[in-house]
Amino acid sequence: MGYYNSFLVKVWTDNGEKLLRGHIQHVGTEKDIYFLKWEKMVDFMQAHIKWNFNQRMYEDESDSFYPQE
Repeated sequence: MGYYNSFLVKVWTDNGEKLLRGHIQHVGTEKDIYFLKWEKMVDFMQAHIKWNFNQRMYEDESDSFYPQE
């Protein structure tokens, strides 16, 4: 099996507010952060994965995670 990371992500609103709040934990290290901006969640994941999220995952777009219609 290859190298992998697992994360637990929780997202919620308080008392009907439109502001989303979140918490992410890296399962292996148990390190965690709370966040208000998605960018903070992505930064946290990127720090653990050590992979540039802006790079393309596949050379061929047909090799994506999304099901073909």
